[in-house]
Amino acid sequence: TLMGENAKKRILFLDDERKFLEATRRLLHAYAGQWDISFIDSPVEAAHLVETESFDAIVSDMSMPEMSGLDFLKLLQSSARNCHTPVIILTGSGDSDLKRQALDNGAERLILAELIHQDFEENAFLRAMGLSPERSPG
Repeated sequence: TLMGENAKKRILFLDDERKFLEATRRLLHAYAGQWDISFIDSPVEAAHLVETESFDAIVSDMSMPEMSGLDFLKLLQSSARNCHTPVIILTGSGDSDLKRQALDNGAERLILAELIHQDFEENAFLRAMGLSPERSPG
């Protein structure tokens, strides 16, 4: 059936910095036809959302005031709907201990937040989420 092919990938972006979410929204505009993207600036709100909805990939900031990215990862592990969803953690630091903790808690990958746009261009970010966007031939 065509349904599986036509179904949009659902992606959740979680970051307490709205400016960053807006920049990411602009960056992802080209993929709006293929992806159903939710942008949320509250980890508490995101925690409720992952209990009721399923996502194909989740991108979360590491340092947020209400709940850290690590805590959010741990919460996802116990989520019936999203415990197997690939999660990418965005961080402002290259701290290797932090990276190990995130990977130990089920993160697929850590990306330095300032590199996300460059990472997108290389599509490494997309591959990490198991998403390979089809760019329209130009």
